[in-house]
Amino acid sequence: MSNTSRRTQAAVLVLGVSTFSYVTIEVLPIGLLTVIAEGLDRSRSDIGLLVTGYAVVVVLAAIPLARLTLGLPRRPVLSATLGLMAVGAAASALAPTYDVLLVARLLTALSHALFWSIIFPITTGLFPPAARGWVVAKLSIGSALAPVIGIPLGTWLGEQAGWRVPFALMAVLGAATCLGVASLLPRVGPREALAGRGSTPDVRRYVVLVVSTAVGVAGFLTFNTYVTPFLLDISGVTSRRTEQDSAGGSRQHGPRVSRHQLRVQRGDRGRCVHRWWAAGQHRRAECGARRRPAGVCSSHRDDSRRAGAGSRSTEGGRVRA
Repeated sequence: MSNTSRRTQAAVLVLGVSTFSYVTIEVLPIGLLTVIAEGLDRSRSDIGLLVTGYAVVVVLAAIPLARLTLGLPRRPVLSATLGLMAVGAAASALAPTYDVLLVARLLTALSHALFWSIIFPITTGLFPPAARGWVVAKLSIGSALAPVIGIPLGTWLGEQAGWRVPFALMAVLGAATCLGVASLLPRVGPREALAGRGSTPDVRRYVVLVVSTAVGVAGFLTFNTYVTPFLLDISGVTSRRTEQDSAGGSRQHGPRVSRHQLRVQRGDRGRCVHRWWAAGQHRRAECGARRRPAGVCSSHRDDSRRAGAGSRSTEGGRVRA
């Protein structure tokens, strides 16, 4: 592997960490809803606005910010975006009042809006089309681990050491990813870093995708916003029990999520195994339809075995001829 390739792979790893950071810091106030409300002497509905206002800014600012920065070099834009996230997290940790905390959250939301608008086109644009599925899977590891590990551990830490500590740690992580992107992301122009676009766009399907995604995400975040008060006030679950369940769930399911996400990266090999399995199922169905003895289809089983041997000869997601 060349030095340039190693550098690109390291940049993808740092970008995966950045997706973990953004998902965690976006939803962190949900887990700390009651703790922040007590610390700042505000109502829970006021603290809920930290999430609602964040989401509104992201919706309104995503497309304008993406268009404004379209002609700028990608590495400085992405580095500045992560730096702004670190500043917003640090300001949240140091906020003396609710108003300052709300402004800090809105500042973080601006960086969030731009980050998710450019992260996938930038990253996939560094690789040929055949490798872009692997890159998307790599980036998705961070965003998948955030709800399983980042948010539960952040909630537990906020319960134990105060709600400001998780925000301070996210500021440190954001600064680290900012420096990592600035030093590792290859220097490319704005057009070079863009992945290819579809040749036959479908407006109707695009609208359906956008609307269904918006409804699904809105419902998911609405549920998460009120799950903590529901557990504490209605279900009667103690705060300590929720901490234990969150930490235990992270330890139990975090490694599983990592393993399943890593399997996605072996998409080519998985397709080979699927073809082999489908070939065997098809041959068995033919035997059953014709009501022949099992021995009549021995040649079909041999074909399936040869297909299985071919799938096992894959290396790095490619089939050897």
